[in-house]
Amino acid sequence: MPVHSPSRERCMPFMRTLLIISILLSFSQLSAQTVFNGRLTLQDTLFPNDGSIIFPLLSDTIKTDSYNQISIDLADSNHRIFYLVWTDWRSRVFRFTNGICVDTIYDIKIPDDNFYLEFQQKRVCPICFQAKYLIPIIYGLPDDKLIKQAKRNKVVLAGCITYDNSPKYFCTKDKFQF
Repeated sequence: MPVHSPSRERCMPFMRTLLIISILLSFSQLSAQTVFNGRLTLQDTLFPNDGSIIFPLLSDTIKTDSYNQISIDLADSNHRIFYLVWTDWRSRVFRFTNGICVDTIYDIKIPDDNFYLEFQQKRVCPICFQAKYLIPIIYGLPDDKLIKQAKRNKVVLAGCITYDNSPKYFCTKDKFQF
């Protein structure tokens, strides 16, 4: 006749929970990938094949294919931070610090200006997360003082035409405006 142990009964729920967690973790590892796959969309339609993928750590750019599909190998640590552009519009900044992405295909919406609002409010670059490299982007007709500041790289002069989501800051380290 088996011995009935109260301590063993208390351990059983814990052991079951531990088993379930380990099974879930193994499934999540199976679904994780080291290749980012995405497709570009512009207002719910695929757009022309003249988009670009920007890798700011490399200062490198590659064109998207004619089907607006992209595939990026995240095993290369220099490819783990990127964003996409089409004309003057840009996607959010994608960052995969561990080189693993979970989704099988990402829908990349352009423009994704809402992504940048928080960075503008906090006054932090979305690429390097630094504030010390930011300078303001100034719109309108500049006076002599602004022209001197622009020559000393203290401001960026952007012209007279603005729109709702005009960039407000420029990161001198990453050469990125948002």
